Amino acid sequence: LIKHDSCSTFQGNLKDTEFCERYYKNEKNRGSSRTYISQNIYELYQKDAEFCETNSEEFVTGWYVATNLSNSVKSRVINMAFQVAGLVENSDVTFHLG
Repeated sequence: LIKHDSCSTFQGNLKDTEFCERYYKNEKNRGSSRTYISQNIYELYQKDAEFCETNSEEFVTGWYVATNLSNSVKSRVINMAFQVAGLVENSDVTFHLG
C-alpha cells in the first residue's frame, strides 16, 4: 500500500487532485456488497462498524480503501484506477499481485 499526503496521481507534469472524487463517482466503484474507496469508512462494507474499521486503510488523507478483497477484485480495482487516471496498463504503469 502506497500512501500519499493528498489524493492525487501524476500524469506527465500535471497533478490530478480530483482523482479520488472521480474514482468514487465511477459506477464500477461499487460491487455487490461493498464500495471500494470512500471518504466514509463505514460505506466500504455492508457489515458492522468493527469489520469496516479492521478491513480498510486510509490511503490518502480522508480517503479509505477496502482491503478485504480477493486478488481478482484487487486487479479490477487497480485497473479501474488506471482508467480513471488516464493510464494504460503495461504502457504507462504495471503491477503485480503476489
